[in-house]
Amino acid sequence: MIDKLKRLVYDSMLFKDSINSTDRERYVTGLNGSLFSFFISFLQKEQYQKVIFISSYIDKIYKIKGDIDTLADTDNVSIYSNDKNTESDEHTRTLNFLTNSNDFIVLVHTDSLRKRLIGKSKYKESLLTLKKNDEFLFEELTQKLEECRYVKRDFVDEVGDYSVRGGIIDLFPEHYDSPIRLEFLGECVESIREFDIRSQRSLKELNEVTIGINLSFREENDEDENGEYSLADYISEDTVIIVDERDTITDEDFWYKTRNNKKIFISAFRNDTSIDFGSRVQPDFNSNIKSVFNNLLENILKGYKVFLLSSDVHQSDRLKSLIFDAEEDFLIEERMQEKISDKIIFSDESLQEGFIFPSVKLIVYTEHQIFGRYFRQTKKRKRRFRGMTFDEVKELKLGDYVVHRDFGVGVYSGLRKIKVGDNQK
Repeated sequence: MIDKLKRLVYDSMLFKDSINSTDRERYVTGLNGSLFSFFISFLQKEQYQKVIFISSYIDKIYKIKGDIDTLADTDNVSIYSNDKNTESDEHTRTLNFLTNSNDFIVLVHTDSLRKRLIGKSKYKESLLTLKKNDEFLFEELTQKLEECRYVKRDFVDEVGDYSVRGGIIDLFPEHYDSPIRLEFLGECVESIREFDIRSQRSLKELNEVTIGINLSFREENDEDENGEYSLADYISEDTVIIVDERDTITDEDFWYKTRNNKKIFISAFRNDTSIDFGSRVQPDFNSNIKSVFNNLLENILKGYKVFLLSSDVHQSDRLKSLIFDAEEDFLIEERMQEKISDKIIFSDESLQEGFIFPSVKLIVYTEHQIFGRYFRQTKKRKRRFRGMTFDEVKELKLGDYVVHRDFGVGVYSGLRKIKVGDNQK
């Protein structure tokens, strides 16, 4: 159903007109709710392969990321932010996309534009892509891992670790959800697999793996010798930059380094050159199904197409049942002459926010907004378990209840050293 919705939105004249302009700078207004996410996905699919969106609203970025994971044709989507809720591997994924990919959508928080980075050329030189059946010296790979600041362990346990056993190298790059196992036959890469860190069982076969500098590695006296570089140095001139409210970026260095990039400025206010999409946010129904149905009835009679999005099959069936019941009440009360429920499209896949798009007579409402519920989209990429830091463990007190990921609820009884191989840990 989401694909059907995408076709309706993408085929609209306003969306098609938005990619016909040759202007280096454009202004856009009237993008509300998840229509904003449709716009970003559309630009990446139809006109620009490389898209960067910049906003000072971190919550907005997270919502758009959820939508983009559902809408976009590319899997190369990342967030670049200093926010504590942004996964650390998103930083590495972003640099990989900007350095080594021909299509991506990167969502950037303005607080990270001045973040100091290693130079792009140095980062690119560090990247090594190994493919299945490639010829590569085993010793050269272990040397490369040392140069890229991977730490040799008896067993791979966390990001940045690597281990060697016979003709097998295990490693855990930042931008992968699980560690990687490379099996060599002589100098040939015989197999590349993701594996489970606990059971050591293979999760899936890979055709290739890309290894780069372990950016999470920091020594005590590590100095940032490349402090003059920022994200703007990584942005190629064929990347379109979408800015949410131009005035929120005050970094003159960013504007100078991206002076040759095409830019689209999103604003809440219209000017003489703006493309106005004229959309509106989903009304607040306060869980009142009769109010919802009355709104749908009014708009369907005006010729609007209606999509009701729910987070799963159960919620979709529940909403459908409530709408059908409201329809029966309206028929009994003679407030309508015939059923309209067959004109409503129900979907068991949802987006972050509903919207009304008058230019194509389209209404998209979300079930979680109707009932005021919290909603979080299921990510394409599974969230990696990162465990507790040592500082967090030290805060535990004897007798505290804890939850182990394998064994469930237990009582904390302190730390003790164990022998792993020849080492005490």
